[in-house]
Formats: sequence, C-alpha cells, structure tokens
Amino acid sequence: TLRVHKPKAKDGRSINPAYTFLHDAFGDSYSVTGTDKKDYDIVRVKCSPFGMVNFALQYSGKVEVLEPAHVREQVKERIKELTTKYKIDEE
Repeated sequence: TLRVHKPKAKDGRSINPAYTFLHDAFGDSYSVTGTDKKDYDIVRVKCSPFGMVNFALQYSGKVEVLEPAHVREQVKERIKELTTKYKIDEE
C-alpha cells in the first residue's frame, strides 16, 4: 500500500498526469483505494517486495510505502545503506 502524492489545483483538478508512472511500472496491477490528506491518494499495488523497494526509491518524491511493515522497513534499510555509501553527513 502506497501514499501517492497527487497535487491538485484549487478547483480540485489534478495538476500532474495521473498515475502514468504507476501504470508504466505495474500495468493494471494497482488500484486507488482512497485519499489521505489533501493531495494524496492511497494505492494498493501487486508487486514483489524487492520490486516495491526499488520502485519506492526511484519515485521517493511521489510515493511513500505504508504497508506491509516489512517492506517499509526494507526501504528504510536501503536509505541507510545509501547514506553510508555516499557518506552523507548531517550538518
């Protein structure tokens, strides 16, 4: 399950093309199940955990993994690995 950022204009229309990146990655193997906050939709995707972790990292500016918890934890671990690999220091 993902939280997908989908900004909308003041009149409620979508600003960005809707879900092109989801369809490109998953075809018809996803469904919008609701909304969360103002500019976010909740989307369920059928995918392997490995694929979802890599997808979440690729589209980190647009999506957040909500569940299952073990996939969310895998995303966090990969971010830690990348931080170490690229030696990002907190200032």
